[in-house]
Amino acid sequence: MNIDDYRQMRDNLSSIIESLPYLTLATPQPPLLDVEGGLFGGGDGGVVGIKNFRISAQKDIDGLDNYISQHLNTPNPLPPLSTNAPYILAVWSEIISACPVQAVGKTFNLPREKGKGKDAGTVKVDVVADEGRQWIRVNTIKNSRLMAEIHELDGYDSESSEDDPPQNGGIVTPSSENSIIRMAKSLLTAAKHHAVPDTGEVPRITLRLTRLETNPDAIDEPIDSRIIRTIKDLEAMGVDVQLGERPFPPRLVAPASPPPTLPQSTRRVNLDLSLIIALVSDLTHAPLPASEEGAHERFKPLTRVWKSGKLYRSTVISTSEPPSDDEGENDVNDGEDVVKDSHEHSRALALQLLSEMRHSLLDEMATYLKGNDQPLEFWTTPEAQQRCAKIVQKIGGLGERRRAKALFDSDGEQAFWEGSRFGEAFIPGLVPLRVYPEHVTAVANLTGLKPTTSYEIFARRLFRTCRILLSPSHAEAQARLKGTAVPLGYATELGPPGDMPLAPSIDTGTPSPSVLAGSRPNTRLTAHTVRSMLWGVSKRVTTLTANRASVRAVLREMKILAGIGTGGDEAEGADREYAGLEKCVGEKEREVGDDGVAVLWVVEPRSLAEQMRSDVVNAGEGVNM
Repeated sequence: MNIDDYRQMRDNLSSIIESLPYLTLATPQPPLLDVEGGLFGGGDGGVVGIKNFRISAQKDIDGLDNYISQHLNTPNPLPPLSTNAPYILAVWSEIISACPVQAVGKTFNLPREKGKGKDAGTVKVDVVADEGRQWIRVNTIKNSRLMAEIHELDGYDSESSEDDPPQNGGIVTPSSENSIIRMAKSLLTAAKHHAVPDTGEVPRITLRLTRLETNPDAIDEPIDSRIIRTIKDLEAMGVDVQLGERPFPPRLVAPASPPPTLPQSTRRVNLDLSLIIALVSDLTHAPLPASEEGAHERFKPLTRVWKSGKLYRSTVISTSEPPSDDEGENDVNDGEDVVKDSHEHSRALALQLLSEMRHSLLDEMATYLKGNDQPLEFWTTPEAQQRCAKIVQKIGGLGERRRAKALFDSDGEQAFWEGSRFGEAFIPGLVPLRVYPEHVTAVANLTGLKPTTSYEIFARRLFRTCRILLSPSHAEAQARLKGTAVPLGYATELGPPGDMPLAPSIDTGTPSPSVLAGSRPNTRLTAHTVRSMLWGVSKRVTTLTANRASVRAVLREMKILAGIGTGGDEAEGADREYAGLEKCVGEKEREVGDDGVAVLWVVEPRSLAEQMRSDVVNAGEGVNM
């Protein structure tokens, strides 16, 4: 190679770095309706391992820059350079070709052999694509290096090869166990052990051999028959063998065409607690201020604090009880905390009001639901209904309390829209809000067989993740992870509602994905949100939520789950459960799992705000707690 070759290599690596921010645009996104955006960050499209891939590419750019600067005037031949650039460039070509991809540089555990206590080892997969159903491994070995390896292997045991002739036509010469064959066997073994959890399919293995030549016209030296035999052996094992490098892809850029169409909601919509609070909030219905200054003026913080049960408290949803009247020794500190909280909550409510001014919640709902020709239906869990009533009774204003009561009343249409800046029945079918018969659905399998598209796989993965998170086995695993005898708050919170035992069928016997992966528990998950998501996906309807943090947390658990196999029995069960999907005919009514249908619909939160308005609570007035 000459200096120009190294410059081209460096330019290609630079092209990768510059293309990474646009990988999101090149990767189809999950079936999420999110007008505000922000569920994903970093421009990696949710692809696991891209950060480390970027670091490796940048490291080789730095190495090439140093090498080129040192040898600008060095005559050919140049001294050899140790670099991973050819491998990195080949992996990037596979990423672009296989797009959408789910992971880059992912390591999978090999199954432990019976009777052996030591670890079985791991195998690396360069690109995981097709929702986990395709594994791609790049190998840059050359003919000369493979032949040296084959000669070395044959030399180890030439005598035993003569004493033990092949039996049943099998190949037993040591050269048949070269590094490429061993790599393929490890990949195949790992693939069987890590069947795709949500389909039961065993990943297909593609081996890209970028520098191995089988065409005698391409190189000066003859092609050894053992190289040809190695390729045939790989193909006989079921490996898809690809020889040579792909053409390096052009740099990714921002598309000139309009962004892809957002997924649409189902006509039946599942609402979680955060969305019910948003629907009854004063922020959603009150006239909007004319300016940003007006938004901040509407929520002025307290400057004084009253005692005797008239303290301004947080509008943040909390299950804690207010302090009793006999805690007099803490009055001063309580007052300081309330004033501090008042400043924070006033700012938070002003920001939520600004969000409402940009994207009105009810306008957004009307916009994305107007395409449904059939009547709309809105559902929620009995737990969300009960929690909403308690929260609104505690910190809601008069209008918010009226709307919360009317929302579930069959004759509450007029009372709900009273005083709203929107006309009556602005969202048809919203009132009365229907309630599921149980806190937790007892459905053990996602009903309705569908082809395994990315939309359907996402729905299955969400269903499975929610069930795992609500499983008693999850709480037990959390306790073991923390070394405690009693589950901690996170695991305890993800138990059943206090007034209802958990259905035995919900126990999957599996801890949460984050526990399986050995990572920290996700403290942003709330149980009622997980239960609401489970109801929505089990009914194959879109779940509408304002709890962005919990959605991010569940997506994180789902991403971990996508790479964790659960053993052969479950994979086989899943395979039987979803057999014959390609023969299914879709129903007329579009539902979750169909292409273009949103599984989750995420909006910005709207807290209860009526009692925090400066024009509602005047100077000298207190708020009853």
